[in-house]
Amino acid sequence: MHIFSTSKNPKSSSSISPCLLLNLPNELILSIFRFLCLHDTLKLIALLQTRNSRLIGLLRNALVEQLLTTPNARLKLCFDQENRWKCTMDFKFTHLSRHRSTLIFRPIETNLSVPMYTSRLLCRPVLHRVHLVCPCCGTQQDNFLAENLVRSPFPLDVKEVGLHNSSLGHKDVSMNYHVSKTPRHRVPIRPGERWVQLAGFECSFEFLAQPKGLLQRVFDSLHSSATLSSRQQQQNSSAFFTFSARFLSQYSQEQSPSKSNNGRKGKKSMLIKKEMMPIIGGLSTTTLDLPSSSLV
Repeated sequence: MHIFSTSKNPKSSSSISPCLLLNLPNELILSIFRFLCLHDTLKLIALLQTRNSRLIGLLRNALVEQLLTTPNARLKLCFDQENRWKCTMDFKFTHLSRHRSTLIFRPIETNLSVPMYTSRLLCRPVLHRVHLVCPCCGTQQDNFLAENLVRSPFPLDVKEVGLHNSSLGHKDVSMNYHVSKTPRHRVPIRPGERWVQLAGFECSFEFLAQPKGLLQRVFDSLHSSATLSSRQQQQNSSAFFTFSARFLSQYSQEQSPSKSNNGRKGKKSMLIKKEMMPIIGGLSTTTLDLPSSSLV
């Protein structure tokens, strides 16, 4: 990454000299990163990884400011049990941890509790999807960042009543939630009902800036190319049917008793054959090399 500066002498050979970004002071670099949106800042963190600790530190500072100032930027957690009881909770970034190494999110609705069930006949509830909702990227899918930050569903323990602190299979990712029994003013739907209230979610910077795997990128590119090829096939098929209707009308006119000139028939059929070849892309060459008399 370079920033170019021009000298006052336009005749000099070094009128444009590259200035490395690392030679700039931290305040200026941070002000440049503030012009990025939240989505682009996560991309830069995922690209740099551990290549430059100074730029990573400045990008983290910019990310913290963007999480606090970007409207409607939230972390969405999706839970599911037996593909029947589903719920989604939104978390808002509040502050950094004491060592400034993890991001701490709190639920937007602080007193919200959802029912979950514990039984030998039921599977445990799982956290199957975590993704960052960023209004700057809209509804477009990104080809670099991971859409789901949880690689595999994580089961929750809701049997024991009390405060739980569970790590989601990552080193710097944890979730705090409180499990209680069914309130007195409510009638339980089934035995083993528990009410779960989420208290917080902690994750590292690298957890939010996870790039997609190589296989996922290949599948996405194949899916996009397949979508384009299907559209092209639809256009070719519509063009073929249009030409077929015109061909049948000309064929019926040639078979009428008023036209008995075989020479004109052969010329028209050869002309139709030449027009038809670029349209029928899926037919073999043997089909297109039929004699002209077969088309009449």
